Amino acid sequence: MLFETIAVAALWVAGFRPSLRASTLYFVVEQAVYLLLALAFLGAEPGPWRAVGFHVLSIAGAALLSFTDGGRQSRRWLRHQGWRLLKRAAKVK
Repeated sequence: MLFETIAVAALWVAGFRPSLRASTLYFVVEQAVYLLLALAFLGAEPGPWRAVGFHVLSIAGAALLSFTDGGRQSRRWLRHQGWRLLKRAAKVK
């Protein structure tokens, strides 16, 4: 998490100033993507380069989902699908 904090601080100094909401979303999504990658490759042999790869992929994925229009559309779609699933579950009970 130290690397991510340094990267965000460097971007802030360089003039990229996302909102607090977008920054918080980035950190949450980065951890979630890392966890999903770790679970997906649970049976694989662990190694230092695998951890580096997971971090690079999770940072890139979180940045795409947090700071781009495509990420905004993806979040909207996920939110819509989640509400639809909750409504369907409520009807079943």
